[in-house]
Amino acid sequence: MRLLFWKFCANALPGSRGVAFGGFLTFVGISELAQACVTVRSTLQIGDDGGAHVTFTDCHNKEHVFAGGALNVEEGLTVVSGTLEIARSSSVAGGVYDVGGGGLHIANGDLQQDGGRIKLWSSATKGSGGGLRIQSGGLHQHSGEISCRNCSAEHNGGCLAIEGEIKDVARSGVNSSGSITAEGCTAASGGAMAVHRSVWSFGNMIFKGCRAVDSGLAAI
Repeated sequence: MRLLFWKFCANALPGSRGVAFGGFLTFVGISELAQACVTVRSTLQIGDDGGAHVTFTDCHNKEHVFAGGALNVEEGLTVVSGTLEIARSSSVAGGVYDVGGGGLHIANGDLQQDGGRIKLWSSATKGSGGGLRIQSGGLHQHSGEISCRNCSAEHNGGCLAIEGEIKDVARSGVNSSGSITAEGCTAASGGAMAVHRSVWSFGNMIFKGCRAVDSGLAAI
């Protein structure tokens, strides 16, 4: 893996054990890894008043146990401003493990988006969530944009898989007041999205050219 950075800042969040990314950061994978390009073993915040631009390209996780092709966050991700962009990345995890997350994987927390953009392009997994998989939490999008293009999963959710393996139903679904777009995404079920809990949308959801290969709906 090659790390390129300009004006990069990784700081501890005040009063917590989390990490914040600000400035410009680019990860470029030059060989396959046994885990995601970056694993954050706490909460992660992207952006602040000054914004951020974090990019992952060609990150490939060949391990059958560890999740995430480009970025694996263990305890929740908050996007405040700026852009998180993941392109041409993959995770081969699947089968009995079905951990997935070809681009981005969040293990034990939520994805909270208060602004900014998340762009997931041409990423894939043999598990679920070609672009993004949230294993035990939910998606809470107060504003901002999430877009997927040409992402795929061999199981569920070509673009997004939100599984919500927690008892708090209110936390574990999708609550969106921003924008979610999936274009040209495929999966066995839920070509665009696979959501195991409720979906509430007060913003825009656009699914274009997505398909389910085996069964289930092409969209959700």
